[in-house]
Amino acid sequence: MKAKKSKKIIWEKQLARFSTLFPWYLCNYNYVYRLPKIIGQGASTYSSILKDEVATSYLVSGQFDQLAEIFGRRAKKDRIFLDRLASNYFYIRNDFCKIAELISKTDLAGASNKKSTRLLDYYCRAFLAHHPYASLCRMFDLTLAADLEKYLLEKINGRGKAAAYLSILVSPVRLSSEIKNELGILKIAKKISKRKKIYDFFFKKDVEVILAWLREEDPDINREFNELHKKFCWLPVFFDSPDWPKEFYIKEIKSWLKNKNELNKKYRVLSNYLADVKRQKKKIIKELNPPAQIKKLIKYAETFAFIKTELGAVFSYTSFKARPLFAEAASRAGWPVRDFRYLTPLEAKKFLAKNILPKRSLIKSRQSLSLICPGKGELIVLAGAEAERVIKEKGFLAKLSKEIRELKGQVANLGKARGRAKIIKSFKDIGKIKKGDILVAPITKPDLITGLKKVAAIVTDEGGLTCHAAIISRELKIPCVVGAKIATQVLRDGQLVEVDANKGIVKVLK
Repeated sequence: MKAKKSKKIIWEKQLARFSTLFPWYLCNYNYVYRLPKIIGQGASTYSSILKDEVATSYLVSGQFDQLAEIFGRRAKKDRIFLDRLASNYFYIRNDFCKIAELISKTDLAGASNKKSTRLLDYYCRAFLAHHPYASLCRMFDLTLAADLEKYLLEKINGRGKAAAYLSILVSPVRLSSEIKNELGILKIAKKISKRKKIYDFFFKKDVEVILAWLREEDPDINREFNELHKKFCWLPVFFDSPDWPKEFYIKEIKSWLKNKNELNKKYRVLSNYLADVKRQKKKIIKELNPPAQIKKLIKYAETFAFIKTELGAVFSYTSFKARPLFAEAASRAGWPVRDFRYLTPLEAKKFLAKNILPKRSLIKSRQSLSLICPGKGELIVLAGAEAERVIKEKGFLAKLSKEIRELKGQVANLGKARGRAKIIKSFKDIGKIKKGDILVAPITKPDLITGLKKVAAIVTDEGGLTCHAAIISRELKIPCVVGAKIATQVLRDGQLVEVDANKGIVKVLK
């Protein structure tokens, strides 16, 4: 009797982010072990590969959709489920920020091992409470936001008009941190453009000279500049990416001063964005006169869209504030901070509590290649050759069987654009973006904002109507297609592509 062939497992890429092992271990733990406590089932096959400081996560094909269906059924059955999730989020967010701020204010060099261990434990617990909302927002997009889209398609004649209405209805009525930061830069640039002496100085001098001159010659602008930097310099920090120095802000101001008309136009658009969104929402709701259930769904969509923008900002802020703890722990170990971040959370706590560390050779192996996968009650971390063998056996990196010339995704913001594709997998790739390019990324995050301002359109593998790319594209008024699944695998740097965000189609032209 012949043995039955085992069914081939098809893996779906879920996320790809610049990260080291410590934070990504916590992310995986949430998907596997904490989601069941919220929706009744977890992502039991959720696994991640870390290579070249980019973490890529995978699930068995279709499993996330099943989880989203469970979420949707729970939300429809339990009337206060979404209200509870939304209200709890803001408590969780505030606690996470307070813990990170406590870490930043603590004299860590003088702290005992016991106190340092306790602070690290607080941070990990707050991280684990906050992180599930990333997947919950995505589940909302796939189910309840999709129900809203279905209602509009039935009510409105024309897919393009329905997509336009949907884009407005799910837009949050509060500005993202990225746009607040951009408005701050534009405001300072406008002030400088009206003062001939400082305007001329900005064009003639280098960044370092301008910084010194501001301190001495223009205390008003200097104060406003320092307040903006302090308030938002953490925006690009995503676990391990660097924060913005003051020089970055000077360069941004200089770039806007090159074209006063464009500066004034952009300031008007961003300043009026919220008022425009509120006005358009009111007009659409009056026109459609939707039932109470749909009105409530619109409110939920607004809330979850805002939570989605907050998630990235909060991770950036708390990562920035908690850095001194990791720096101090690494110093006590006599290790570079980067090496310390390849410990698991349990290993880091064990070091602080008992001064026990894994061998450096294991850490170096993890930096080369790591695989995080579910085990019995805890995650397993494989490294080096062993990780490579299991990755190959499980077929995580199976190649696409044929060349694909057209992709389909979800319309996030209407419009049409042509340009050269630029594949952006982390903030390190931003330098290759030129004005008019098409940004293609697994997902967008606050650390990509300098690139997002240059591009003609955005295409992402992941995301839905309330994701970061969708919200930022509406604020910046550029075409956007999200949820294209394999865009970063199919498209190549430099290819001429067309993004039709009226239909959700991305074509390779040549």
